[in-house]
Amino acid sequence: MIGPFAGLMTTSVLPELGASFGVGADTASLSVMAYTLPFAATMLFSGRLGQRWGVERTVARTYSLFVVAALACAVAPVWWVFLTSFMALGVLNAFTTPLIMAVLAKVTEQARLGRVLGTMGALAATGTLSAPLVSGMLAQFSWRYAFVCLAVAALALRLVGVPAAPGQGAPHVVPVPVAGRSRTLWLCGINLMVGTGVVGLGFLVALFADDTLGSGSAERGIILMSGGVASLVLAPLIGAGLDRWGAMRVGGAALLTSASCIALVPTGATSALALAALWAAASAGAQGVGVAINKYVLGTPGGPSTISFVQAFRFFGMGLAPVILLPAHRQVDGGGFFLAAALVGAALLVHLAARPVDDRSLAARVGATGDAREHRPDR
Repeated sequence: MIGPFAGLMTTSVLPELGASFGVGADTASLSVMAYTLPFAATMLFSGRLGQRWGVERTVARTYSLFVVAALACAVAPVWWVFLTSFMALGVLNAFTTPLIMAVLAKVTEQARLGRVLGTMGALAATGTLSAPLVSGMLAQFSWRYAFVCLAVAALALRLVGVPAAPGQGAPHVVPVPVAGRSRTLWLCGINLMVGTGVVGLGFLVALFADDTLGSGSAERGIILMSGGVASLVLAPLIGAGLDRWGAMRVGGAALLTSASCIALVPTGATSALALAALWAAASAGAQGVGVAINKYVLGTPGGPSTISFVQAFRFFGMGLAPVILLPAHRQVDGGGFFLAAALVGAALLVHLAARPVDDRSLAARVGATGDAREHRPDR
């Protein structure tokens, strides 16, 4: 929960944030990119480093540094100090979220992993929902209090500690995937397209609500919040479905749902309610794709050290979304949504072409042979 909360806590207080440092709201909006892009870039190697240093030790020490960076944001006297400290929060979060998933993979039976990852996704959605609300409420006094609360939460997590996986030996480090690992690259491509076409689409949904439906700020906020609510409610169910039907079926259905709903927005979103429903379904689909990919990767040999690399592309896509989709939105009526739907549709084709081994059959084969090397991710 704390990672998405930290990344989105400035979105609702950009005017107040800019006023504190004498910069405009447009400049203050750079804080979102300042968190997301370092976060995504660091995730390319954070999983590997965490496995080498020891997952539990790395997460615990990261939360200690998280406290320092959050307090630095809270007391920053000038803009560049705040921006640098906020970037540090993004880098540090790359050493918590994927490594915590590695811990979950160690302590959870394969048959229940989808359900557990779904629960984690629901908590992440809670962070996404609560960040703008909490920081907006605290900004009535000072936006700096939000970062104090973040520091307190990180300190509490540091004191509680991370449960160690029973019976684990020295960490086994698997090299970061290279071009020969075609299936890993396919998964990265799916994450990149979903990140661009769905996860980063919120800004375009808000613009559509403003330009086409005439929605006010409160109504736009409720529309965008519907995506987080749907992810929060449906993530555990999606996880349970993964355990029952496998990543191939659930991931394909989720991609098809997101692509269809996004393509319907320009013609079907004739009211705020209709737009909220389409955005909720598309967001839930993206949540399903993310959980399916995470479960599949964690179920493969070397998955705990690979998960951060694969996840990074989801956030790269999120950061690139405005650059890719906004020109199409400005040039053609509904063009941004049609392009986003095409990207998600392409991700579905990649998903079908990759034909990943079903995670349940993988678990059965590994259990029967006792040798995880029978599964060859690069084939």
